[in-house]
Amino acid sequence: MTQHHGNLTGIMMVTLTCTILTTAPAVAVDLIVQGVPTSTIVISDQPSEAASVAAVDLQMWLHKSSGAMVPIVPESEVAQGAEEVLILVGDSQRARALGVDSDEFQLDEILIKTFPRALVIVGDDERADGMVLEGTSFAVSTFADEVLGVRFLWPGELGEIVPKRATLSVSDVAIRHKPVLRHRRLRNLQIDEWLGEYVEELGWKREDFDYRAEAAPWFRFHRIGGSYRGNYGHAFSRYWEWHQEDHPDWFALQPDGTRDNSPERGGGTRARLCVSNPELIAHVAQQAIESLKKHPTMDCDSLSPNDASRTTHCRCDRCLGWDEPEARRISIWEDGKPTEIVALTDRYVRFYSAVAEIVAVELPDRYLGAYAYESYYPPPVRAKLHPNVVIGITPLPKAYQHDDLREDLLETWRGWSETAEQLFLRPNSLRALYNFPTVYVSPPGPGHALLRRQRHALHRFRLPGELLVNERTQLLRAGAIVVGSLPGCRGHHRRVLRSRLRPSRLCNPPLLRPHRAADDTDRRQAGLQDMEGGLRCAGSVLYG
Repeated sequence: MTQHHGNLTGIMMVTLTCTILTTAPAVAVDLIVQGVPTSTIVISDQPSEAASVAAVDLQMWLHKSSGAMVPIVPESEVAQGAEEVLILVGDSQRARALGVDSDEFQLDEILIKTFPRALVIVGDDERADGMVLEGTSFAVSTFADEVLGVRFLWPGELGEIVPKRATLSVSDVAIRHKPVLRHRRLRNLQIDEWLGEYVEELGWKREDFDYRAEAAPWFRFHRIGGSYRGNYGHAFSRYWEWHQEDHPDWFALQPDGTRDNSPERGGGTRARLCVSNPELIAHVAQQAIESLKKHPTMDCDSLSPNDASRTTHCRCDRCLGWDEPEARRISIWEDGKPTEIVALTDRYVRFYSAVAEIVAVELPDRYLGAYAYESYYPPPVRAKLHPNVVIGITPLPKAYQHDDLREDLLETWRGWSETAEQLFLRPNSLRALYNFPTVYVSPPGPGHALLRRQRHALHRFRLPGELLVNERTQLLRAGAIVVGSLPGCRGHHRRVLRSRLRPSRLCNPPLLRPHRAADDTDRRQAGLQDMEGGLRCAGSVLYG
């Protein structure tokens, strides 16, 4: 377990550790022989949440592969001198007796290693501050992926490819690594209020489209998650509801001289704020302090403004005075028409920093998060960002389909890196499915150019540290998943096969090797194409 607070460079500077241990003599263990279990899955008498889930997942994958049901037992019920192979899942006394102590693991680190008559699968399941992690669950997923050869293309059994083996023997496995990215996020979405209206208009029921539970094993298999917990979403969506009567001056001054940000005007949950208002700044800071104290394991709390409002940004003299006349001119939709204005980044950076300065007095080692997005996407001209503010670069949805937008993203990243000590990337590839169907890659096609451009663009980033990835996904009924092309960092490659993207490779990009479906039936089931002795790829676009 590793401490998480203090200098947030810890978030930004996680170096990939991947070790294949080969110094010990070769050790082979038989887990299942001719469909009969010769092993037992052993967990601690008080297992972590991740270990409990991992044991069930491992049992499932072994059963799907061999047909055998390997029992799960607590270690206190294992007989002394037991002859069967023990699969030690998660932290336990028996694992520690073999020299495996997960308390010494780094954040999210996992270990899969064979010993004489034992197989240890364990990961970092708790941060030093007590935050629950999923290390052991991710370790089992890595075992299923790298050792058993399982492929999980989309949620549900239709997306599973599990090589069939009556006998499962694991020989000399020793894998130890931690993810290259601390934060790997795809949203497991339900039908929200907005989409639900359209579903009901078609005569369907919202609950018939809620597949979050069914999708959960897919997310675990691809190690979506991580050891970083941050909040960057709309921070002020209920401010109009809460403060319109007592504090109308907290809201953006409109061209008609009012501060009306009501839903009828296109505000409401998207209300704009008068971000230069000192009283508002003090209130936002106090709310952030209370939130961070209430959630001691949260890495940062959100300062992100509401976006996509039909009301205008504040036109008061004080807010306008925070803008920089030399800032880039941008076009936004305001007051019912396209409007050209100077970018408002300096205004919002001053707001973020003013709040962060107050919070830092009481909580100097805690952080606030916000997006660089919409009218505050370009880098600031003169305003200096407080070091305790984490900025997420959020490009236009089509940024990777057009060379000029891609170059603009690179310049934006460079510009922000000069003022922000902590940056992360939210690719935004799936926003409103604008990139569909180019996220479905079938060679040859425009999707390959999209992914190649993403990879090349990110390879050129000079990261201030670790790249955090935050993206959206929408699960669809017809056995499909719309997945954004999640970029690796520092030039790691990607392989994309038709409607298949493996986000799990964000955990460990170097463990790349060709994969062939187990047999023709599996190949047809997955919809994969086998060409020239291997799965067809797009040039250098490789992703496991």
